[in-house]
Amino acid sequence: MRNHTAITSFILLGLTDDPKLQILLFIFLFLTSICDADPLLKISCSDTWVMEQIVILVVVFALIITPVCVLLSYTYIIRTILGFP
Repeated sequence: MRNHTAITSFILLGLTDDPKLQILLFIFLFLTSICDADPLLKISCSDTWVMEQIVILVVVFALIITPVCVLLSYTYIIRTILGFP
C-alpha cells in the first residue's frame, strides 16, 4: 500500500524517484519545517555552543533589521505623501 498523493508528489517533485529516499526526504523536510532550532539543539549529541551563539546573533540581527526596514519604508511613504503638490 503506497501513500502517493498530489501533495507528496509536489513536495518531492524532482528530488528523487526512489521510493525509499522519498520517504526519508519527506521526513527530513517535515521535521525541519516543524521543529524549531532550540529543541533540535537540545537533542544534539555534540557541543552546541557555537550553534547557540549563531542562533542568538541571527535573532538579534532580525530584531534590529525588522524595525529599521519598517521605519525606512514609513519614511519613504511620508516623504512621498508630503511631496505631492
